[in-house]
Amino acid sequence: MSWDVSAIMTPDECILQRDGTAEAFRDPIVQNMIALSPGGIAVVILQWAGPGEQTLAVSWTALNSISDARAFADIIERIPLAYPGRKGTARRRQAALVPSLFAGRSERMPLD
Repeated sequence: MSWDVSAIMTPDECILQRDGTAEAFRDPIVQNMIALSPGGIAVVILQWAGPGEQTLAVSWTALNSISDARAFADIIERIPLAYPGRKGTARRRQAALVPSLFAGRSERMPLD
């Protein structure tokens, strides 16, 4: 996952984005899908803002059960938002960084 924490986002929107992600992992439907997925899922969270402002907030984390999803939601809520004094955006640079995160991990590379 990648979170936009660039200048286009207000601090309240950044908090909403973070807390909404945590709530998604608390949703019973999402939790059940994780628990029923053969091999579970792996999640990484990247915060990006401007040139040179990309932070790996959570490295690859395997989720295999409902309790894993709940624990991951708790981790997400504790993530400090990066770059509070941000000035620009760097979507192209963020997109360029993503392939390195997937190297040797997956044949698919979803970007959200």
